[in-house]
Amino acid sequence: MRKVFVLVFLLFFFLFGVSCRAGLTVFPLEVSIVMDEFFISGNTSEKISVRNNEVEDVNVSWYVEDPEPIDLMRPNRTCISNLSWVSVEPDWCVIPSGGSADFFIYLGVPERDDLRGKHWEVWVTFRVLPKQSINVENAVRVYIDTPPVVQRDLSFVFFALAIVAVVFVVFVVFYLKILKR
Repeated sequence: MRKVFVLVFLLFFFLFGVSCRAGLTVFPLEVSIVMDEFFISGNTSEKISVRNNEVEDVNVSWYVEDPEPIDLMRPNRTCISNLSWVSVEPDWCVIPSGGSADFFIYLGVPERDDLRGKHWEVWVTFRVLPKQSINVENAVRVYIDTPPVVQRDLSFVFFALAIVAVVFVVFVVFYLKILKR
């Protein structure tokens, strides 16, 4: 009797159980944006491809978030100061069954000295709209490295001040010699 109960339970589970399938596939899973000398404003030319594995068309949207929980963040990375500095185009897209769409990352980080030398991590998370009772969301890690801190070389200022001081001393010496005559 016990074997029959287990067999019926397994049959019921496989016939009417929850089926899990991967509705969306995103590639790449990590994107790195490195700013060498200047801040990037606008299209970074980095793209994320989203593929629809469903049997019907899906409406895909995205949102930007800080890594949650925070201990999932990569080492030597911090949260970005303002999530609105990162966006993705287009805002949403209807992807046909078996099809794919490309989303492009845009940045709007202000050019400020206090934002130089930062190493941020944000997640761009894709989801199917409208929300259903169970939705699987796919997050892409986006690493943003701002330009390094500029080390200002002040030696030319000291050199210019030395030249001005020498010219001033020479001028004063000649002026005093002229006054003594």
